[in-house]
Amino acid sequence: MPYSLIQPERAPTGVYGLDIVLAGGLLSRSTYLIAGAPGTGKSVLAQQIAFQQARLGHKVLYLTLLSESHEKMLVNLQGFSFFDRAFVGDHINYLSLYQDIVTGGLQSFISVTREAVLKSKAKLVVLDGVSSLRDFAGSRGDLRKALFDFNAQLSVLGCTSLLIVDDELPVQNAPEYAIADNILRLHFNTNQKRFVRTVEIVKSRATPALPGLHYFDITGNGIIVYPFIESRLASQQFDPPPAVSKERLSLGNEGLNRMLKGGLFGSSFNVILGTPGSGKTIVSLRFIYEGVRQGHKALILSLQHSPEQLLAISSELGFDLSPFVTQGNLKILWALPVQRYLDEVAGRLLEEIETFQPTRLLLDSLTEFEQLSLDPYRITSFWAAIANFLRNKRITTIGTMELNRLANHVLEIPEHPISLLADTVILMRSQEAEGHLKRVVSILEMRHSDFDPVVREYHLGNGGLQVGEPFVSPGTTEN
Repeated sequence: MPYSLIQPERAPTGVYGLDIVLAGGLLSRSTYLIAGAPGTGKSVLAQQIAFQQARLGHKVLYLTLLSESHEKMLVNLQGFSFFDRAFVGDHINYLSLYQDIVTGGLQSFISVTREAVLKSKAKLVVLDGVSSLRDFAGSRGDLRKALFDFNAQLSVLGCTSLLIVDDELPVQNAPEYAIADNILRLHFNTNQKRFVRTVEIVKSRATPALPGLHYFDITGNGIIVYPFIESRLASQQFDPPPAVSKERLSLGNEGLNRMLKGGLFGSSFNVILGTPGSGKTIVSLRFIYEGVRQGHKALILSLQHSPEQLLAISSELGFDLSPFVTQGNLKILWALPVQRYLDEVAGRLLEEIETFQPTRLLLDSLTEFEQLSLDPYRITSFWAAIANFLRNKRITTIGTMELNRLANHVLEIPEHPISLLADTVILMRSQEAEGHLKRVVSILEMRHSDFDPVVREYHLGNGGLQVGEPFVSPGTTEN
């Protein structure tokens, strides 16, 4: 086989989301440098990867340059589910090089490592505390040579290596950066009174790693990485989004279907904009019901109502969705929008779509979704990526969005990037007339089709929404 066609071997990291960021996992015989200030999670990440390799049957050599005992290190790992003491001493061997370097200098560091690798038959070597080597180097040149020799030895022995660095110096002043094939930099800061952790791939050889800052959490299961959605979707080779289907999909409401001249287009991205309590969720649930009752699969992502609440709403209005959950045609995902990341929830949505393959989708609500973002400037690119993904998957989507203004004779619709992406925008609101608040519905926009521009009154009751007569504004007379 020509060399250019040989695919390098990869090993999964065991870190949720990280393999996506690294385009498949760790490359065999490559050197990965994990950099970051103390407390960013470097050692946890390395340990989690080490135990994953042990579970795969590989031998791991974990080298430290610290004077503290390894037992203390292992005690600190006991709170993580990935830790299994049965692997220690068998598949994972811990070795401190501290005394060897103190007595023999950097040269002993190389020789002792080689002997340990040969004895343990390790395929993964972790060197924790690389920054400490600076204290034993006579010059920066000596440190650079020692690290190059160390890296060359491991490559010859067929090892993948992880180097852990306390990132206190600029990259250009640290020799350890020069030998790395891949560099992962971990960050820890605050944003809107919230502690935020991110990881970025600042160097990547022979692999198309995902660019951008990727949020992550340290949990009882270890590190969980949430790949940056825009990069994740941009890395997938999609065809141009297909034209909307000529097929019309019923919303399960004759009045709205008439206003839309037959219903929503297939594979379209649609928004229901409305004031609180206007019935956006009810209309959307009826759209979902119409699909599942015909045997199609549907998915709901709710950041407002729990699954139990949504099922109760549908049951009370006469179109019970519960049987379709039992049958497997309907799935409801719920994410409480507290201390979550936009990429976390969006990533969960993408994965569910890939496995469940629905044809109808409800996002309730887009407003809550956007509030998960710690960067308001990414909203436009985020929705562009999501809408393109959904269209390519031939999914017809309805997203609900809050309109804060309750009632006004002059219709004021807030500018929002979603209006540039939506195929159809339906407006539901309250309007004061003759001393009463009346609910009215109208179609603001529908691409590729004519629609009924008349503002109409509606009522909510059994079956959902009933569209009534045209609304007559105060001070006008009906012709």
